[in-house]
Amino acid sequence: MRFTAMLLLGLLSLAVSASELPALPDCGRFEQERWLADLEMSIAARGTFRRENDGLIWHLREPIERQLQLHPENNELAIDQRLIADFMHALHSGDTHAVSDHFALDDSQNDGLLLTPHSDELRSMLEHIRVSGQPLVEQIELQFADGDRLHLQLSPSACAETD
Repeated sequence: MRFTAMLLLGLLSLAVSASELPALPDCGRFEQERWLADLEMSIAARGTFRRENDGLIWHLREPIERQLQLHPENNELAIDQRLIADFMHALHSGDTHAVSDHFALDDSQNDGLLLTPHSDELRSMLEHIRVSGQPLVEQIELQFADGDRLHLQLSPSACAETD
Protein backbone atom coordinates (compact mmCIF):
# COMPACT_ATOMS: atom_id res chain seq x y z
CA MET A 1 0.00 0.00 0.00
CA ARG A 2 1.29 3.42 -0.90
CA PHE A 3 1.78 5.72 2.04
CA THR A 4 1.08 8.68 -0.20
CA ALA A 5 -2.40 8.89 1.20
CA MET A 6 -1.12 9.02 4.73
CA LEU A 7 1.30 11.77 3.82
CA LEU A 8 -0.73 14.25 1.93
CA LEU A 9 -1.82 17.47 3.42
CA GLY A 10 -1.51 17.93 7.12
CA LEU A 11 -3.77 20.50 8.66
CA LEU A 12 -4.34 23.60 6.51
CA SER A 13 -5.86 26.96 7.35
CA LEU A 14 -8.46 27.39 4.63
CA ALA A 15 -8.96 30.81 3.14
CA VAL A 16 -12.26 31.63 1.45
CA SER A 17 -10.50 32.81 -1.68
CA ALA A 18 -8.31 30.56 -3.82
CA SER A 19 -6.05 33.57 -4.32
CA GLU A 20 -5.01 33.23 -0.68
CA LEU A 21 -3.06 30.11 0.19
CA PRO A 22 -3.65 28.27 3.43
CA ALA A 23 -0.90 27.87 6.01
CA LEU A 24 -0.11 24.80 8.07
CA PRO A 25 -0.66 24.90 11.85
CA ASP A 26 2.15 23.56 13.98
CA CYS A 27 0.47 20.38 15.26
CA GLY A 28 -2.65 18.25 15.02
CA ARG A 29 -4.37 14.88 14.95
CA PHE A 30 -5.81 13.01 11.99
CA GLU A 31 -8.22 10.18 11.33
CA GLN A 32 -8.26 8.74 7.87
CA GLU A 33 -10.14 6.25 5.80
CA ARG A 34 -8.51 4.96 2.66
CA TRP A 35 -10.54 3.14 0.00
CA LEU A 36 -8.35 0.70 -1.93
CA ALA A 37 -10.08 0.20 -5.26
CA ASP A 38 -8.06 -2.86 -6.34
CA LEU A 39 -8.92 -4.68 -3.11
CA GLU A 40 -12.42 -3.22 -2.80
CA MET A 41 -11.87 -2.49 0.87
CA SER A 42 -11.26 0.42 3.16
CA ILE A 43 -8.63 0.85 5.85
CA ALA A 44 -8.99 3.21 8.80
CA ALA A 45 -6.01 4.81 10.53
CA ARG A 46 -5.22 7.58 12.97
CA GLY A 47 -2.23 9.53 14.14
CA THR A 48 -0.64 12.91 14.73
CA PHE A 49 1.48 15.41 12.83
CA ARG A 50 3.70 18.33 13.64
CA ARG A 51 5.76 20.85 11.72
CA GLU A 52 9.46 20.55 12.17
CA ASN A 53 11.90 22.86 10.42
CA ASP A 54 10.80 23.00 6.76
CA GLY A 55 9.01 19.67 6.89
CA LEU A 56 6.17 17.77 8.45
CA ILE A 57 6.42 14.74 10.74
CA TRP A 58 3.46 12.46 9.95
CA HIS A 59 3.11 9.87 12.73
CA LEU A 60 0.74 7.02 12.03
CA ARG A 61 -0.21 5.44 15.37
CA GLU A 62 -3.00 2.97 14.46
CA PRO A 63 -3.37 0.34 13.00
CA ILE A 64 0.45 0.27 12.73
CA GLU A 65 3.14 2.53 14.12
CA ARG A 66 5.07 4.43 11.44
CA GLN A 67 6.62 7.85 11.29
CA LEU A 68 7.39 9.64 8.04
CA GLN A 69 9.34 12.82 7.54
CA LEU A 70 7.80 14.88 4.75
CA HIS A 71 10.37 17.22 3.38
CA PRO A 72 11.01 18.10 -0.27
CA GLU A 73 14.68 17.12 0.15
CA ASN A 74 13.97 13.71 1.74
CA ASN A 75 15.45 11.31 -0.82
CA GLU A 76 13.99 8.29 1.00
CA LEU A 77 10.50 9.22 -0.22
CA ALA A 78 9.07 7.74 -3.40
CA ILE A 79 8.58 10.16 -6.30
CA ASP A 80 4.86 10.61 -5.62
CA GLN A 81 5.61 11.25 -1.94
CA ARG A 82 8.23 13.88 -2.90
CA LEU A 83 5.68 15.65 -5.09
CA ILE A 84 3.37 15.73 -2.08
CA ALA A 85 6.17 16.97 0.16
CA ASP A 86 6.84 19.79 -2.34
CA PHE A 87 3.14 20.67 -2.27
CA MET A 88 3.09 20.66 1.54
CA HIS A 89 6.18 22.84 1.65
CA ALA A 90 4.54 25.34 -0.72
CA LEU A 91 1.45 25.44 1.49
CA HIS A 92 3.58 25.80 4.61
CA SER A 93 5.44 28.76 3.14
CA GLY A 94 2.30 30.31 1.62
CA ASP A 95 3.82 30.10 -1.85
CA THR A 96 0.78 30.65 -4.08
CA HIS A 97 2.85 30.49 -7.25
CA ALA A 98 4.35 27.08 -6.42
CA VAL A 99 0.92 25.60 -5.73
CA SER A 100 -0.71 27.20 -8.77
CA ASP A 101 2.19 25.92 -10.90
CA HIS A 102 1.04 22.39 -10.07
CA PHE A 103 -2.69 22.76 -9.41
CA ALA A 104 -5.70 24.70 -10.67
CA LEU A 105 -7.44 26.17 -7.61
CA ASP A 106 -11.24 26.39 -7.68
CA ASP A 107 -13.17 27.85 -4.75
CA SER A 108 -16.43 28.33 -6.67
CA GLN A 109 -18.22 25.38 -5.06
CA ASN A 110 -19.79 25.41 -1.61
CA ASP A 111 -18.01 22.27 -0.44
CA GLY A 112 -14.46 23.67 -0.24
CA LEU A 113 -11.40 24.34 -2.31
CA LEU A 114 -10.81 22.00 -5.26
CA LEU A 115 -7.24 21.47 -6.47
CA THR A 116 -6.82 19.81 -9.86
CA PRO A 117 -3.32 18.90 -11.12
CA HIS A 118 -1.96 20.58 -14.24
CA SER A 119 0.83 18.17 -15.19
CA ASP A 120 0.40 14.76 -16.78
CA GLU A 121 2.85 13.34 -14.24
CA LEU A 122 0.78 14.47 -11.28
CA ARG A 123 -2.53 13.62 -13.01
CA SER A 124 -1.23 10.07 -13.51
CA MET A 125 -1.30 9.75 -9.70
CA LEU A 126 -4.01 12.12 -8.54
CA GLU A 127 -7.32 13.30 -10.02
CA HIS A 128 -8.02 16.01 -7.46
CA ILE A 129 -7.87 17.18 -3.86
CA ARG A 130 -10.79 18.79 -2.03
CA VAL A 131 -10.14 20.77 1.16
CA SER A 132 -12.99 21.97 3.40
CA GLY A 133 -13.49 23.72 6.72
CA GLN A 134 -13.15 27.21 8.13
CA PRO A 135 -11.14 28.83 9.57
CA LEU A 136 -9.05 25.66 9.82
CA VAL A 137 -9.30 22.69 7.54
CA GLU A 138 -11.55 19.98 8.89
CA GLN A 139 -11.49 17.55 5.96
CA ILE A 140 -9.25 16.68 3.05
CA GLU A 141 -10.43 14.32 0.35
CA LEU A 142 -8.14 12.89 -2.30
CA GLN A 143 -9.22 11.06 -5.41
CA PHE A 144 -6.35 9.07 -6.88
CA ALA A 145 -6.09 8.19 -10.56
CA ASP A 146 -6.17 4.45 -9.80
CA GLY A 147 -9.59 4.71 -8.13
CA ASP A 148 -8.27 4.85 -4.57
CA ARG A 149 -9.74 7.52 -2.29
CA LEU A 150 -8.59 9.03 0.97
CA HIS A 151 -10.66 10.96 3.48
CA LEU A 152 -8.79 12.78 6.25
CA GLN A 153 -10.54 14.28 9.26
CA LEU A 154 -8.21 16.79 10.90
CA SER A 155 -8.17 18.62 14.22
CA PRO A 156 -5.60 20.94 15.75
CA SER A 157 -3.97 19.99 19.03
CA ALA A 158 -1.19 21.14 21.32
CA CYS A 159 2.24 20.12 20.08
CA ALA A 160 2.97 18.35 23.40
CA GLU A 161 0.08 15.98 22.58
CA THR A 162 1.67 14.89 19.29
CA ASP A 163 4.98 13.57 20.67
